[in-house]
Amino acid sequence: MDSGLTVCTIILLYIAGVMMSAQLLDRVNRVSRFLRNGTGFSIDTDELCHIFGKLIKSDIIVADDKGVILGIYDNPDVSTIDCLDVAVQGDVLNEDINERIMSVLSTRENVHSSMLGIESEEYEQYEFLIIPIDISGERLGTILTYRINNQYEVDDIILGEYVTTIVSLELLHGMRDDEENAAQKRKQVGLAIHSLSHSEIYAAYCALSALKKTKGILIVSRVAGEYGITRSAIVNSIKKLNSAGVIKSKSMGVKGTAIIIQNEYIMEALASRIPEMSDN
Repeated sequence: MDSGLTVCTIILLYIAGVMMSAQLLDRVNRVSRFLRNGTGFSIDTDELCHIFGKLIKSDIIVADDKGVILGIYDNPDVSTIDCLDVAVQGDVLNEDINERIMSVLSTRENVHSSMLGIESEEYEQYEFLIIPIDISGERLGTILTYRINNQYEVDDIILGEYVTTIVSLELLHGMRDDEENAAQKRKQVGLAIHSLSHSEIYAAYCALSALKKTKGILIVSRVAGEYGITRSAIVNSIKKLNSAGVIKSKSMGVKGTAIIIQNEYIMEALASRIPEMSDN
């Protein structure tokens, strides 16, 4: 995680330049040790939240722009707010609350619960810190922290911004991984379709369309009769796509052929070739 550490080092130098307190320096060093002890580029967001939450004595929620939880920490000294009670990564934040925190465009500290739509008197004494997660001007999520009867101060905010930068770098790395994975899948689909004849491309499109979903049972004779294509074209196309790893097929005897689409780009690619065939 060389690039991540480089950016983090710059931030550390900046913080030092504004005369960080000894307590803040200790906190930053604890987070930095977490980074140095990590393996490769991947960051355990839950563990990062755990460290951050203990340091600022708060509950921590990291959510993407859709409200999907990327990391959490439930501080035992802070009673969890019911509408913010998320258990694990992948849970989804209350939709109204996510809309409200996504509308916050810059770091806001000591936010009142009413701003989040939390009107219960039970939470009147809670203080919130909202830190947007931005990459190149694109809002990708939010870090939301809260604690009771203890306002957030400058040291808390600086540490929060530091942690947010780490999360941003992790999200950026994840986006790059997704793009590379998508490129590999599209290449796989291209090679698979290249192995098909014109009639097999149309047969494959008709056969996979008949599944309706990403998996199902294919009745070759039914598809052949419905679309006016040969059984051999369907069978050959399925065999070739299976060999290419784009789909997974298994004969079920008289019941038909069980098919699972393993590469989600196959239907898009097949559909794009149908107009070309009709023009020829």
